[in-house]
Order: sequence, then C-alpha cells, then structure tokens
Amino acid sequence: VDELVGELISEFILGPLTDEYDLDLSIDYKPVVSVEDLVAILHYHWCLDTASVTHERYTVQNPLLMLFIAYTSSRPRALIESGCLRGSNDALFYKDIVLRVIPNPDQPDRHVLVMEVSLMFMKGKRNKSQPTTYIFRERDDNLALCPVSHFLALALADDAFGARDINSVEDALRIRVMAPRNSLHLKWKPHMLNILVFRRAVHSAEGIRISPDKALPYDTFNQYLQRPGRNAGFEHKLTPYCIRRGSANAVDTVATTSERNQVMGHSRADIFERYYILVKAKRDVQSAHLGCPARESIIQAVGRFSLTRDPRAPKELSNEQKEAIERDPQLIK
Repeated sequence: VDELVGELISEFILGPLTDEYDLDLSIDYKPVVSVEDLVAILHYHWCLDTASVTHERYTVQNPLLMLFIAYTSSRPRALIESGCLRGSNDALFYKDIVLRVIPNPDQPDRHVLVMEVSLMFMKGKRNKSQPTTYIFRERDDNLALCPVSHFLALALADDAFGARDINSVEDALRIRVMAPRNSLHLKWKPHMLNILVFRRAVHSAEGIRISPDKALPYDTFNQYLQRPGRNAGFEHKLTPYCIRRGSANAVDTVATTSERNQVMGHSRADIFERYYILVKAKRDVQSAHLGCPARESIIQAVGRFSLTRDPRAPKELSNEQKEAIERDPQLIK
C-alpha cells in the first residue's frame, strides 16, 4: 500500500470509524518469558506432564524448538512451516546445521560439542541466501537447557551421522580432536542433508509415525505450547512469541543495537522498541530517585511471566460446572 494511502486509512480508522463503532484501541498485553519462566515450563514438560503425546519424538522435538526460539530469538517460521505457507516445507533442514567437536578453550583437556545453525527463512530474508548463523554449545549443568543434547537425540533417532561408529550419545561425547586440528566436523549422511529436522506426525497403516518429508506446522506446535503453559499454572496463554520476546529483552541488555537487530532479524531499531520491549520498567526507578541501592531482583520478579502462576489452578471444569452449563437457559436457546 502506498505510504500516503496508508496514512489516510489509519486516520480514517482512528477517527470516524472509531467514533462510529466505539472501537477498542487498547493494546493487548504481550507476555515476556524470562529464563526463570522457561525453566518452569521445561520442568513441567520433563517432570510433571502426564498427558500422552502424539508421537514420542515430540517429547524431545517440542522442548528443542522452545530452546531454539529462546536462543535465537527467531520467529517460529524460521524453524518450522509457517501457517501462511502451508505445504511449503520451508523449515530447518539437516544441511542448515553443522555439528562439531572442539577443544574447550577454558579446559583444553576437555572437548565439547558445538552447533552452527543457519536460519534461511527469517522474515525479510526468505530465499535470499542471506542466513543468520547462531552458535550453540553443550551444557552439562542443566540438560533441560542444552540444545545440543536434544538435537543429538533427534539425529541419532534419524540415523543421520555419516560416521559408522556414532550410534549413541556416548559415542559422540568420546570424540577427541587431535592436533594440529582445531575442530572435527561430524558430517551427515548425504541423503540426510535435505531431511527436515522438525517433522510432523502422520497416520499410516502401521499407526502414527513421523513423516520423512513433511515439516511440523506452526499450528501444531502452538497448540502444544498452550497445554503445558495452562497445566503449569500460568495465567496468560503461552505462545512461541512469548519466548521470542523474552529472548529479545535478554539480548537487549548485553548487545549493541546493531547486534540486537541482527539477532532479531530486524531492519530497524524501532521495531524492538514498539513491539518487543517489556512494558514494565526493567530498572528500579524508585531507588534511583531516592539515591539508595537498587533492588533489581524485585523489579525482575514482578516483570516475570510466572508472577501470577499458580500450579494449583483448575485445569478443567468440574462435573458440576459442566452440568450447570448444560442447564443454562441462555445456552440452551
């Protein structure tokens, strides 16, 4: 739409149309998931969730998607099939991921797995051969937060490694880089390069299986997120964008504006300021005004997605409530 036409449309909506139909122009609350919130969600997923899953691969695939969104601050469409492009299979492939073993710079006698993940389908860069590459490392302090171990599990399930002697997690962790090399690339089997990483479950004659060539759609992942978010006791609906906003605000505290734009895939700095910044002030302005030590931990606690979380909150209607609804004369009409 031409810029002038857009301005005229905006003026009409905000003026006569709003006055005539009493339109609500308030901005919806946009929850931001912090690392503490993410840990609570992952803890529920791994330790407390008793619901059955469509396929066991989803048990690992879904939390890995959460970690990828958190650690790249990417939109879901960069990793899985967008709802606007159904059937496109535009998603993350094995060829977009490089898995390496390198000596740990801080502990030379210990070797670690690292991943280079290149996202080809970021907004504004789709099909332009200008990927943004993110680097992930393994974590041994909390495996629920380790993207490498999650991905390693999927790669082993797919029998993706080109080396015949990598058949277990232990096999991969035992690999050492011999001098004078600085790294060792763990290559994929040639036919795996064009295989999707995040794939959907499909019905077959043998039952439910993981499709070899169909990407996980956004709607499926979004629906999954809402269930653990609700059952874990969060008041607001959990979506992939809650995690993306949390990552954006975390990056904003440590990166320059240009670095933040690169990570977020933004063309302008004002996009973050308009749509992603936490609506609650992140600084202890009260202490600043009084000239006393800041209590940032309190400010951060109040700004969390989990502030109103209550794991004891009802997850569904009771039988009495269901019966009351069925007898409601207004609904019976």
